[in-house]
Amino acid sequence: MHSIKKSKLASLLGSSSLIPTDVTFEVRDEDDTVHVFKAHKHYLALVSDIFEAKFFGPMKETKETEVVEVTTSQAFGTMIDYVYDKDSRWEGKNVMELFEIANAADYYDVSGMMEKVTEVVAKVPINLATVVYLASIAELFSTMFNDVSQILLDKCASFLSQTLLTHVLDFSGLFSPGLFSPQHASTALRLHNMMEMPMPCTNCKQFLCQDTLPVPQDVHPGCIVSHPEANVFFQWKVTGSNEEGNVSLSASFRSSQMEKENIAVSEGMTYCCRS
Repeated sequence: MHSIKKSKLASLLGSSSLIPTDVTFEVRDEDDTVHVFKAHKHYLALVSDIFEAKFFGPMKETKETEVVEVTTSQAFGTMIDYVYDKDSRWEGKNVMELFEIANAADYYDVSGMMEKVTEVVAKVPINLATVVYLASIAELFSTMFNDVSQILLDKCASFLSQTLLTHVLDFSGLFSPGLFSPQHASTALRLHNMMEMPMPCTNCKQFLCQDTLPVPQDVHPGCIVSHPEANVFFQWKVTGSNEEGNVSLSASFRSSQMEKENIAVSEGMTYCCRS
């Protein structure tokens, strides 16, 4: 089977092929649209024990048209394209479609197809707008396809862990009545528990330490910072800030105490996290 050129396999389903198909599949979608797929029994039997038993086993079926009720036309068509090495357009599949394909691959036990689905799922793009939705879909199918679902869940958790290195995330909106389903809220909580939570710097309060970097206007009180006018023996602590973005600083050395009021953070102030 593997010695046959891909282009030759794909051409078997073309109208110009001299090798006729001998089985037709009909798949009815939820909108009652019927989709028709043609194939070769012998070739399907080579890649699937299920098809081998169906077409050539002791209880083989002899009818030329098979009605498919276990999957969608999208998933079944992708399976046929995969079997014949045609372009399955994996990059255009959404996650729900990928799990439908996983269902077809599992039901018909097509050689290598579940591994292909797993590979594609591992490359699904994730962003902050989709991460909870994707995780909820993974949980929905976890009892049926645990390995594939776990890969997607781990990917979502890893994405959030990496995002937390540079962002502060607020999931409170997930619990607002009418905005999100309870399922999404519970999924967000489980993702939070799965994450490897990084520890923020105790000084700048950022997950990526901002040592020597400019201090922002919303600097946290208590942070140790440097100031162009600072004596090297002093450590300046932010004691307060105002709406104009200016801060108050204090420093002490032995019995000396210094205060600076209404200092603009833009005047060369940087974090001193490792002093």
